[in-house]
Amino acid sequence: MAEDFYPMPSFVTLSVADVSASASWYQSVLGFRVVFTMPGPGGGVVLAHLRLARYADLLLVAARAPVPLPRGAGVQLNFTLGDRTVDDLATHARSQWGRVEGPVTQPWNAREVYVIDPDGYRLAFIQQANAGLGIQDVVDNVSSAPEPRDH
Repeated sequence: MAEDFYPMPSFVTLSVADVSASASWYQSVLGFRVVFTMPGPGGGVVLAHLRLARYADLLLVAARAPVPLPRGAGVQLNFTLGDRTVDDLATHARSQWGRVEGPVTQPWNAREVYVIDPDGYRLAFIQQANAGLGIQDVVDNVSSAPEPRDH
């Protein structure tokens, strides 16, 4: 199936050591699809446009120089899941890759799983924990919850 091309309101670009290997990892471990790849002058892939869902796009670009790990220290990329659950994603990712945390249910009505990719980037996959809660219920839960842990 061909992917749609549309103006993206926002997207993330990650500098990676090996675009082809990273794109393959994002597909097999997390379920992203390749929208397109761009070959470089030497024949390798220098850019891959990946998509998890509509408006959940990610660009992988070849690093121009080695970047020390962890990349993106203090930054977390968040993706909301629509047609899968974080439990399903966690089970699959864990079977393919060891750097998976959670899932955990947060007091702000989110169920989250965290994955560290091969380049050291931290990704969070999120779904609503309880669709029946209204915003005031969520605010009341957060107000009475203990301090959240650092990610």
